[in-house]
Amino acid sequence: MRCLPVLLRALRGVIAKLTLLRHAHAQRPEGRCIGQWEHPLSNRGFDEIRALAQGWAGPLPRHIISSDIGRARETANTLARLLGATEPLLDERLREISMGDWEGRAWDEIYAREAEEVDAWGDNWVSCGPPGGESAEQVALRMQAVVSDSAPGTLLISHRGALGILLCSRAGRPLTHALNYAFANAAPASLD
Repeated sequence: MRCLPVLLRALRGVIAKLTLLRHAHAQRPEGRCIGQWEHPLSNRGFDEIRALAQGWAGPLPRHIISSDIGRARETANTLARLLGATEPLLDERLREISMGDWEGRAWDEIYAREAEEVDAWGDNWVSCGPPGGESAEQVALRMQAVVSDSAPGTLLISHRGALGILLCSRAGRPLTHALNYAFANAAPASLD
């Protein structure tokens, strides 16, 4: 698995156009399909943001743009306040992959009722989304668009799956490798 610290070392010395950040730790309910489903930051998550702000090195972000999903939005607002940075802007293109009709439901329940759909999605999640959801290819298009629209010095706050898909897409790697990127919560990475 490719770890974020390895990626950061590889990017050291490169003048970054953008900085990527996965939202801080959230109160994730076990066994549930999450995607864009709302769940709040945990106390650990707020501690991560405080540590990030206290250890911030270099210039403040010129802009902070965040997913509008609560856990990312809370990360952005708290970090901006602690850094004394500009107020974050929200952009729905930075959302996590949509799991559609499965959002918030228990995986056991989903599989018990929709085993064929789950299997079909699992076999082809890159180009086929779950019912009412989106594919990895759709996420790659919207994430690439927000990167293209962002000015140098911008901090983009998003989610693990969406960020992994973005990195695969930019590197020309198969999107099936998206979850090989281990984004720690509230740990910035430079994107050239």
